[in-house]
Amino acid sequence: MQTNRREFLVLDSSRTHPRGPFLSTPFNCSYSFPDGFVFTPFITNMVLQSNNGLYAARQPFSSITTSSSENIVSNPSILVSFFSAKFSRDLTYTVSNASAVDMIPTMTNCTVFLCEKQYNESRGIIHRNTAQLFRIQPLPVWTMTACIQREPCLVAPAHGAKQFSTNSTYSIEYDTLSNLWSLMNMLFNTSLTQTDGMLQPGIQSSSFLFSSDNLTQSIDSMATSMTDHIRSSDKSSAVRGWAYRVETYIHVRWPWVILPGIAVILSILLFIAMARETRGHPVLWKSSVLPLLLGQLRVSPDHDFSIMRPLGKLNDDSQKIKVILEEDRGNLLFTERE
Repeated sequence: MQTNRREFLVLDSSRTHPRGPFLSTPFNCSYSFPDGFVFTPFITNMVLQSNNGLYAARQPFSSITTSSSENIVSNPSILVSFFSAKFSRDLTYTVSNASAVDMIPTMTNCTVFLCEKQYNESRGIIHRNTAQLFRIQPLPVWTMTACIQREPCLVAPAHGAKQFSTNSTYSIEYDTLSNLWSLMNMLFNTSLTQTDGMLQPGIQSSSFLFSSDNLTQSIDSMATSMTDHIRSSDKSSAVRGWAYRVETYIHVRWPWVILPGIAVILSILLFIAMARETRGHPVLWKSSVLPLLLGQLRVSPDHDFSIMRPLGKLNDDSQKIKVILEEDRGNLLFTERE
């Protein structure tokens, strides 16, 4: 709610009528429809503001049931038909626009009826509605007289049409059908008015209907929820068939693993090549201290370290020779290999 800080005078619309430049203001616009229904928006009060403006507060939302008991008897597949009108703003008139016509409200006409639906086989992604509706047909009550006499109310396609599911029959109890009619008429015969904020008894459906961005989609979701509830009851019967679902638990981004994968593969190949190349030819590392510790190193005369000078030549020659550990007459000796 938004508070207007300007001073104003509240006038009761039931006792006060527009006057002055607002005598010709079209407050009583009506909307007519081909089926003969006429909707006239209702204004709850008027405010004559200090700047010679007129503010008219109307019902932001109105929902009127258009189905009666006579309609239900003539077309017993209908649970409820209703008309709704939603206004985006209130009326504010000044002297310059006193004869302006109000914006046309968002109007919706919905009908909820018993029906039979058939869906195609479909495949899709999880968390997304993949069921594709193939066809739909109403299912009116055929035995209305027997239904009123507390016998099962059989529902079947009209005009001799065949049911989508062969060898199946549909029925509904009269008490259930009667309660559905009463509940639907109570839910969709409502209006949203500006009140003092006190909660009213009963189901306040007007606020939910007014807040809906797409009333048709909301009613369709309601019908689907009611159908699911009926299916989950103890008296429901299961439909045999197969349902498959494919889920992806790990999603690999292959471009991100190509370079690390190539590096790992090349490292493995290099390790295998080095192992094959050095297999059967074990040599000591050039930095090994075992020959020094054991003190038994047998080399060729050209590499006699004991007489080799200077120190730089000794280091150079020590890096060129290959030394292996051998057993000679029970002794372990380090021997230079050519």
